Amino acid sequence: MNQSLRPNPNFIFLIIGCILCGFTWNFYQTLLQQDFHTPFTSTLSFVCEVLLSITLLWYVYRNSHSDIHAGDLGTISDHNENLRTANHQLIQEITDFKKLSDSILTSEAKYRHALDDMIEGCQIIGFDWKYLYVNKSASIHGQRKEEELIGHTMMEMYPGIELTDMFEKLTCCMNERIPQSMENHFTFPNGTAGCFDLKIQPVSEGIFILSVDISARKQIEEQLRKSESMLVEVGKLATIGGWEIDLVTMEMFWTLQTFKIYDIDPTQMPSIEEAINFYAEEARPLITEAVNLGMKDGTPWDLEVPFITAKGKHIWVRSLGKGEFKDGKCVRLVGAFQDITSRKTAEEEIRESHAQFRMISENIADMIAVLDVDGRRIYNSPSYKSLFGNPDALLCTDPFEEIHHEDREHIRKLFQETANTGIGHRADYRIELHDGTIRFIESQGSVIRDESGKIIQVIVVSRDTTEKKLLEMQFLRAQRMESIGTLASGIAHDLNNVLAPILLSVNFLSTKFVDEQSKKMLHMLEASTKRGSELIKQVLSFARGVEGEFTIVQVRHLIEEIGKIITQTFPKSISFHTKFTTNLPSISADSTQIHQVLMNLCVNARDAMPNGGRIDIEADTIELDEQYVRMHIEAKIGTYIMIKVSDQGMGIPPVVLERIFEPFYTTKEINKGTGLGLSTVLTIIKSHKGFINVYSEIGKGTTFTIYLPVHEGHQPFQTMSHEKIADNKGESILLVEDEESIREITKLTLEARGYTVLTAIDGTEALATYAQLGSKISLVITDMMMPYMDGTATIRAIQKMNPDVKVIAVSGLKQDSDLVNQKSIVFLLKPYTSEKLLSIISELLYRE
Repeated sequence: MNQSLRPNPNFIFLIIGCILCGFTWNFYQTLLQQDFHTPFTSTLSFVCEVLLSITLLWYVYRNSHSDIHAGDLGTISDHNENLRTANHQLIQEITDFKKLSDSILTSEAKYRHALDDMIEGCQIIGFDWKYLYVNKSASIHGQRKEEELIGHTMMEMYPGIELTDMFEKLTCCMNERIPQSMENHFTFPNGTAGCFDLKIQPVSEGIFILSVDISARKQIEEQLRKSESMLVEVGKLATIGGWEIDLVTMEMFWTLQTFKIYDIDPTQMPSIEEAINFYAEEARPLITEAVNLGMKDGTPWDLEVPFITAKGKHIWVRSLGKGEFKDGKCVRLVGAFQDITSRKTAEEEIRESHAQFRMISENIADMIAVLDVDGRRIYNSPSYKSLFGNPDALLCTDPFEEIHHEDREHIRKLFQETANTGIGHRADYRIELHDGTIRFIESQGSVIRDESGKIIQVIVVSRDTTEKKLLEMQFLRAQRMESIGTLASGIAHDLNNVLAPILLSVNFLSTKFVDEQSKKMLHMLEASTKRGSELIKQVLSFARGVEGEFTIVQVRHLIEEIGKIITQTFPKSISFHTKFTTNLPSISADSTQIHQVLMNLCVNARDAMPNGGRIDIEADTIELDEQYVRMHIEAKIGTYIMIKVSDQGMGIPPVVLERIFEPFYTTKEINKGTGLGLSTVLTIIKSHKGFINVYSEIGKGTTFTIYLPVHEGHQPFQTMSHEKIADNKGESILLVEDEESIREITKLTLEARGYTVLTAIDGTEALATYAQLGSKISLVITDMMMPYMDGTATIRAIQKMNPDVKVIAVSGLKQDSDLVNQKSIVFLLKPYTSEKLLSIISELLYRE
């Protein structure tokens, strides 16, 4: 073998070292300085040069060291010029490539720096699932530091990640080199969660992951979704929808609730004109005008109008809208659309309820007030006007201030208890009007609650009970009068028993003493006795309501008699004048009571003219027709006697005029009036089925007008005059009287007329006498009030023995028993004259 081809052991060693250990530039420089081709042939030398060239190229490419020049090759090219030239060109290209590589590396560094500063997360994962690169944002997204991640696998850092949908996407990109994307909802080991938008790309190192944190956006989207869902539900609950019209494209958008209100399929959007035509005919001009105005100047509208759905249902809707402008031109209309039928129905029901409430409150006498829980007045019914004047003025005042100061705090306490507990109370109290008048009020309170049960108002229904209270007072007075009447009836009986023998004695004595002086004295005695008897009758008439003895009376005679009394007893400064027609019809009346009425009115007229004046009494007939009767509740259609008593006195004030007929009401000084005069007048007139009016003017005088119905029936039983008393035939009469004086004088009177008189002091003795001598007794005269057995029981017991017995029942009171209507029984009121007694006896015994 040629010596030049023999391999140098050092060359072989270096080649092996290059292969095993890789190249460094210093090693390469050492390599170039060796003599590798001395022992080898030229072919081998060429191979060595090629190997060295390849080694150089590999080194330059792999290590990217500083520039290499052709001269650095030393003697490699000495053996082969072509190789030298090729190496020289190759080295130049490698040098250019190295410069390009350096530029790329510089750019890579620049872009790596940009990746580090990106807000998006950037990661490079190797094929072994280890982290090769992680920027700061990715570290934040993964909640792991960069130094913790680099060099570790994803499975190590996030245990269980291989079970997630995300890892499935990563694996697909890693293995199949197909880009992937997804939204990843990731839960970290510490329990927190995040949402990321991932873009996954295959790269030479493995995969590149770009992550964007969309957690905040997702929260907003979730809030928007919830808001939209809530708006949909609210729209369903409130039956409200939304709409908009793009005036540029003339496209219209409706929410689902709007379609539902229209009763239209959501897939069938109507035109704008069709949508407007669903409004009721009377509402379309309003909607059209509102829309045009909104398009013109942006004026919003809010209308409540009738509407007809696609299915023909009549409803009420609320239409709201406004225009939106751009560059001075309306480009969009937007609004809301609500079904308010339920509210409208409720409002109508409330209006009807309020109307009914007002109709009731305005047409009942009771007063209705609504107050809040603090006692402030909210509403007054019109009934308050008649009591307080203007009820609107009361809204500005404390309602409790109207209550009488003695009752105020008690009523306020009851109100607060009702407002706090809901327990209603009934209360009676007094109020004081602005003119000082006191009225009695009865109130009942109850509460008004809201839907939650809270008390919000108190309604008070009140009634003016003044008249009731006055009636109660009158009733109490009547009870007192009844008690007085009971006492008076007993006294009257005793007084009648006192007067009866006096009156009978006068009649008896008048036949014994015939001289003028005796007659005068007896006449005075008789007049006084009769006056006392009439006074007793008046007391009983007022206290017990006892009717007088009604007969046919000529009013003219009563007026003439009154005139005589006035002329004789009234002051000379008072003149008396009468005016009546001569053919006045008669009335059925108690002449004593009518006399009392006229006398009472004349006395009041006199007292009203302390300085003198004129009293006029007029009488005439009057026909009361239906129209007059409607204006006067006491009147009835027919003919009346009208009697007017007028004076020229001071007149009666209006406040007093309203009360003049009240019992015990008087404006006279103490001991000058009892307050019973006009009350008695009213009682008597009503008992005669008449009525009375009064008219008075201050400073001009007063006129009382009495209306009494004329008599149209038959004349009642009339007693015979003294001349018509028939002569007796010696009949036997049983006289039953417990009062000895009356019994004795009556016996003397009857015996003087020729009657046989049997006496008994009580009913028991009378029955014994009648049982023994009943066949001989023609007539029984009995007192009605006796001890042990009264007159009624006595009469009935005698009637059992003789049903046809004739009886004169004597009493100080008119009787109400069933004995009154028996023809064989006549009642005689005490005290009585002998003439009246004898005439009744004659009538019973001798009438045909």
